[in-house]
Amino acid sequence: MTHLGLWFYLCINYVLSHKLNDVFTWKQLNYDINGVFCIPSTLNYVRLGDKSPSLHPYAAGTKLISVYRPRIDVCQRLWMVDTGLLEVPGERQQVQKPSIVIFDLKTDKQILKHELKDSDLFSERTSGGLTSITVDVNKSKCNEAFAYITDLATNSIVVFSLSTKTTWRIEDPSFVFDETALNFTVAGHTISWPDGIFSLALVDLNGRTMGYYHPLMSTNEYMIDTGYLKNNSFQGNAKLLGNRGPKTQSGSHAYHEKSKTIFFANVANDAILCWNVETKMAPENVAIAAQDHEKLVYISDLKVIGDEVWVLVNQIPRFVFSTLDTKEPNYFIHRSQVKNLIRGTVCDRKY
Repeated sequence: MTHLGLWFYLCINYVLSHKLNDVFTWKQLNYDINGVFCIPSTLNYVRLGDKSPSLHPYAAGTKLISVYRPRIDVCQRLWMVDTGLLEVPGERQQVQKPSIVIFDLKTDKQILKHELKDSDLFSERTSGGLTSITVDVNKSKCNEAFAYITDLATNSIVVFSLSTKTTWRIEDPSFVFDETALNFTVAGHTISWPDGIFSLALVDLNGRTMGYYHPLMSTNEYMIDTGYLKNNSFQGNAKLLGNRGPKTQSGSHAYHEKSKTIFFANVANDAILCWNVETKMAPENVAIAAQDHEKLVYISDLKVIGDEVWVLVNQIPRFVFSTLDTKEPNYFIHRSQVKNLIRGTVCDRKY
């Protein structure tokens, strides 16, 4: 894989540069200066080219509190969920209600902020679990977009309709973590987080948009016709596709249409997995496309951009359970051509 950036510690160009020692998830950067815990900037960008580029605040996003895994849609809009939760260790504070925020990348202006309703939030734990958003939209109908927000903490999907500016919460047993999939080891540390539904990947099957999803703590993969999400008739319509196999617990996943391949951020095995959707979901059809026990330790996000797979690595187990060594690289952005990742695997069907 090509290394687009690596960081020993994180620097942010925000008046001054400061050493950072916190989790990097395309999102907020926290730092401690003279005992005062601060968030200098929640949404940032980097200029590619330097080996270890500084992070620059996105000027339009200065009022954001806490954002994970933003997404760009085909209409050149940047979508995200601002959880409103200030995640200071030992002093978590809900500063404002969670909201959906959209920026127009052609103008770098905020075009929407939509607060979630009380009925979208199961408990005070819900906001911290709103860590992923998937945008379902046709380029010719930008104003008719839907967004699906996964809630890994209290096991739900919150659906948002852009045209009606309404939201609704969907719950299902398939969103809940699997107890038999707990307790895997990353960087020598045992992970037993009871995280539910983490990611939803959109796949076009014969003109119908399907949502493929899984809890973080599960090796099963499920599918739902997104029509059931859009009309709030989910119950009884989800399908268990099968099991990926042992040590395949994964966070984010995304679909590459040309190769008919879904790629998984396999956090349990420091790897990227691949699976061709035209084959049965079974261990023999799931392959390790890339693996590195140093540079792929906890892939916090994965995106398919054109014919490339991009991943962000933040080594969260080392941060949570021990101390990051600032003399060693700790955060990475990698990318690779799809054809190179699937070459020689069961996923390679000569697209």
